[in-house]
Amino acid sequence: MIKNFLTFSFLVSFLVISCTDKKTTTSENINSDSLSMEIDTPNEEIEEYRTMDSKTLENINATIARKNLNTPQAILNAYAPKDTTNKDEDYVYEVTKMKSDENATLLLLVEDNMQNDSLKARKVLMRVEYKDNKLKVIQIKESYQCWEWRGHQDWSAVVCQ
Repeated sequence: MIKNFLTFSFLVSFLVISCTDKKTTTSENINSDSLSMEIDTPNEEIEEYRTMDSKTLENINATIARKNLNTPQAILNAYAPKDTTNKDEDYVYEVTKMKSDENATLLLLVEDNMQNDSLKARKVLMRVEYKDNKLKVIQIKESYQCWEWRGHQDWSAVVCQ
């Protein structure tokens, strides 16, 4: 009887431990009328994005007109320019075109090892639409990662302190 109990306890413990070691991935869905996008997260944590307000969109759209920006890449670079003063060999500024069609483009910027005392990295998701032969930013979302001593290390919509 004791032998059966010990065997049963061992099996239950083994199952519990093995189930907690499973790794899963999650997805962030960005839906709109003309463009739907699913983005895989780079780790097990759920990434949160902060949606930029209408004033931010108005400012970048005014910049598009003022500087006559004609590509989604140029617009993203105007919104979040590369830090050319950052000489750190680990600095990352990487733009990826997530989706593009005749109506819209979705870009993802990952900037890591930033020269900022609180902000280590940020992601910028930018949705640019083509309307009446003009480019217009429809949505911008940002996610942040803080330096170890300045807040959260997971991707989050919470701005670093």
